[in-house]
Amino acid sequence: MASGGQAVARHNGFVLFFYYGAPGDICRIQVDRQHKRYGEATLLEVLKPGERRLPHCPYFGSCGGCQWQHLPYLEQLRQKSQILQHALQKVNIPARSSDVIASPKEFHYRNRIQLHSINKKVGFHSLRSNQLVEIDQCAIADPQINDWMKQDSNKKLPDRFELFLDEDGHLHESFNTPRGRSLKRFSQINQEVNSLLVDWVVKKALGAQKIWDLYAGAGNFSLVLAKQTGDAEVLAVESSAYNVRTGHKLAQSAKLDSRVRFECSRVERFLKHTRLECPELALLDPPREGLSPQVKQMLLKMRIKRLILIGCDVANFARDLSSLTEVYELLEVKAFDMFPQTHHLESAGYLELKQSAF
Repeated sequence: MASGGQAVARHNGFVLFFYYGAPGDICRIQVDRQHKRYGEATLLEVLKPGERRLPHCPYFGSCGGCQWQHLPYLEQLRQKSQILQHALQKVNIPARSSDVIASPKEFHYRNRIQLHSINKKVGFHSLRSNQLVEIDQCAIADPQINDWMKQDSNKKLPDRFELFLDEDGHLHESFNTPRGRSLKRFSQINQEVNSLLVDWVVKKALGAQKIWDLYAGAGNFSLVLAKQTGDAEVLAVESSAYNVRTGHKLAQSAKLDSRVRFECSRVERFLKHTRLECPELALLDPPREGLSPQVKQMLLKMRIKRLILIGCDVANFARDLSSLTEVYELLEVKAFDMFPQTHHLESAGYLELKQSAF
């Protein structure tokens, strides 16, 4: 399986990518596009099945939300581990154990989804198109979200909106979502796996008295770091003013505002202009595109003793790790299956400054 979720096939040595195939399948496919080194194809028929199962969802194959429901869950984890290993090897990071931490929930784990509406029909877009697939349930969404979709509603719905659960488990609707981003503050969509990731980060941060949480959101890591790492002081840097306000309120309500300070700034600007002494540890949780060249360059110059890097795109995560290993030693890589039934993977790396770089 490829990092984009497609199956990889070979015909007379020529590589073909197509969705909904499984390891070991013998398939009949139609080649749609042929490039110099590879082709793109569509699955027509599975002649002999390999490592596959019956999908859980009746909309699988037409809805573009999940790509891997036809794979047994253990096979999904195995493929994700191999994809991560391959990405690391491509940037000359030696192979290491990278078992993927499984999600406690294989289905119904999402606490937030974005839906589309056309002529009172509600659903998701089909794979690689804007065509609406009308649905009344989602196999990976929380049951409360599915209850909302099954009810008859006379509400006038926008063409794009969001349903999400808050920290107390209450369902909310966002009908004014700007295109391309969530109206509400960003939060991980799989709370159980997020807790496992946060616990791992806390263990790696133990002993640090000053921590920078860069790309902090509303404090997903910052608040727990301050609470569970003794008397550590955490500076949370976040570009969204909404997230900063929310994070500050959460810190106040948890009585942690004396040790967690939020600063509204892009990370590039903060690192360029800060006059603060470097912390013992910096946590980096950038958006999908990863660290910008400017951020990596400034981090390499600052020589912070310990770094934790988190990424939701395997290729960009590996690229950023490779850049940082110029002066840092990569001590551990961990992967968390935040998104079962899809090809997406949350990866984390722990690095310490090389002795030669002090």
